[in-house]
Amino acid sequence: MKTTELLALCQSKGISVGVVEGRLKVLDPEKRLDESLLVLLREHKQELIRFFSPGHGYTASDFPHATLSTEEVEALFEQYPDTENLYLATPLQSGLLFHGLWDGNGSSYTSQSYMELSGHVDTGLLQQAWQQTVSRHAILRTCFVGLDNRNVHQLVRREVTLPVHVEDWRGQSGSEQASGLLALHAQDKQAGFDFAQAPLMRITLVRLEDERLHFLWTYHHILLDGWCVPLLLDEVMGRYRGLQSGEVFSPPAVAPYESYIGWLMSRDKEEAKAFWSSRLSGIEAPTRFIHDLPVSKGAADDFCETGFVLEERVTGSYRHW
Repeated sequence: MKTTELLALCQSKGISVGVVEGRLKVLDPEKRLDESLLVLLREHKQELIRFFSPGHGYTASDFPHATLSTEEVEALFEQYPDTENLYLATPLQSGLLFHGLWDGNGSSYTSQSYMELSGHVDTGLLQQAWQQTVSRHAILRTCFVGLDNRNVHQLVRREVTLPVHVEDWRGQSGSEQASGLLALHAQDKQAGFDFAQAPLMRITLVRLEDERLHFLWTYHHILLDGWCVPLLLDEVMGRYRGLQSGEVFSPPAVAPYESYIGWLMSRDKEEAKAFWSSRLSGIEAPTRFIHDLPVSKGAADDFCETGFVLEERVTGSYRHW
């Protein structure tokens, strides 16, 4: 097993590995270090110590799911000395990067989740819960390199600090708070992200009343999709409750994202191209659901409702279908 694969396995279990004064240190706060993993750590002890030691010579072979030369890897480690892993970006991620770079600040596909939390919320513990979650998931510590060419890679930092901004608006009226939150959301989204710097997400906490807290999570779609959001929030709240009660929170093991990259690289691209060319044969244009709908300038991010009437024969065919 390669050193990077062993570290990814430890990370998936919430186990931190490092070197302090030349000695290998293992931190297992969730008590998930089983006998088989302990054996692996003992077998690879010296390799791990060399891996974390200053001046360790990284080569292209250390990162099997990257397509970089040893010289390119060394150059990246000079810029990002705390690199944990390197692997290719997926085609979808590359497309999202294109849109983000095209608009100049990465605001395209910047997403937001927000809610109002009622009751006593310990903002310090909430920040800890988020930081622990970021430390556990490699994708949340990922930035992107090679943005000036077609060979875009994901670079996972060993440690990143999640930006958390806290404000106190308790002295403002309800209407002032409402308008202020709208402006805050718009400004934070427009700020976008620098894809070369991790993490590509941030948190804002706004105290509205003693027991009312507005929570805003801004992140780029390149990291996660809508299916992931509730899973991640569930983990954060589980960690928060664990920190409150003093109990150990034990989430399920994480499947390393690099495993998917490896699977993707193993696919036969020509075979996939032939399959989809066959399935889509005869289709000459995309399906249009609504056409000739006027869009005002600058309304790309706006939402609206529209209505239209279908002929009876059309609705009849839908009912039959």
